[in-house]
Amino acid sequence: MFFYTSDLDSVLIARKIDYSDQVIPSANSVMAHNLFLLGKYFYQQQYIDRSDDMLAAIVPQLMEHPDYFTHWLELLLLRTSKFYEVAIVGPEYERLKADMDSKVPPNCILLGGNELQTLKLLENKFTSGITRIYVCVDKMCKMPVTDVQKALEQLVPDASGSK
Repeated sequence: MFFYTSDLDSVLIARKIDYSDQVIPSANSVMAHNLFLLGKYFYQQQYIDRSDDMLAAIVPQLMEHPDYFTHWLELLLLRTSKFYEVAIVGPEYERLKADMDSKVPPNCILLGGNELQTLKLLENKFTSGITRIYVCVDKMCKMPVTDVQKALEQLVPDASGSK
């Protein structure tokens, strides 16, 4: 967990560690979320591991008093369900991303660009003049599509309304 104050602050009688969610999420639950998402975004396993360690420390209390750990519960849901990484690459990436933004489930990150990128998820996916959408889980991507609806169907198989 992270302390509420910096190591550089003057010495205090006690250093507080904030971990229970009240009206607003606790600082540590927000940091655990951030570490998880940054780990997925930048392929930094140590960030995900740190987030998992923080979550594991809270689980016993979370099970006894879930009302005080709602933001932690959201992280637990992300960790126990499929987490999607969606890469949109090509000249129309901004338009397609804007179209997808409000439609993707919470267990998903969107990233993209219109030229060669340095992010691992975008490596070897750029083709000049064509915009493609890659839906990936754990760094493994499905066949790319060029249509937002088809990408959403890869995220949620029944998004088209058919069974």
